[in-house]
Amino acid sequence: MYAPPIPPPVNKGHRLRNWLIGIGVSIVAVIAGVAGCAALVGSAADHIANPNSVASQANAGNSHPAGVVSTPPPSGPVELQLGDSASISQNGTDAATIVVGRLATSAQPVDSFSEGPQNGYFVAVHVTATGAAGLTNGFDINPLDFYALSGTTHYDEGDGNSFEGPHNSAELEATTINAGETATGWLLFDLPSPHGKIIYAPNLDGQPLADWTF
Repeated sequence: MYAPPIPPPVNKGHRLRNWLIGIGVSIVAVIAGVAGCAALVGSAADHIANPNSVASQANAGNSHPAGVVSTPPPSGPVELQLGDSASISQNGTDAATIVVGRLATSAQPVDSFSEGPQNGYFVAVHVTATGAAGLTNGFDINPLDFYALSGTTHYDEGDGNSFEGPHNSAELEATTINAGETATGWLLFDLPSPHGKIIYAPNLDGQPLADWTF
């Protein structure tokens, strides 16, 4: 009689390799989780640093009479007219006042060396941003914080042939202002109509804080 065959020895190296692979996958998962949490925290921190509300608004040339209490700010964007100011708060404190004022429109090239509007009209509006007296961390102002609405269509600042239009040499520049400092410049648009709204939406979530009708 033949003796039954001897089973092959257990491949301990194979089990060890699988065990090590499992440990490696777990470590990678933990690292990925930590990195994800860090990214969320960083994003939240960036958002906190952004302007987050409009505290009040008033016509740039007027003030509230003594004893008159202004109404609380609405939950949506503050609706303004050209020349009105928006008082912006940041982390619950006054940060800056923004005024969208003068308007320049044209349906023609500004000179014989430039092109006309691509969408129908050049529209330029003048912006003034002033840092609040108690501002301690600085306030960022950027032309990319603004866009235009023509009807329900969104147009970015500098779109189309905007830089061929009026006031193109004095565009609002991205900068940081401190308490009492002022930044001024023009926002440039190429729109299908000389009428619409300028929207101020500086936060990461894209929600507008204020709009100016022109």
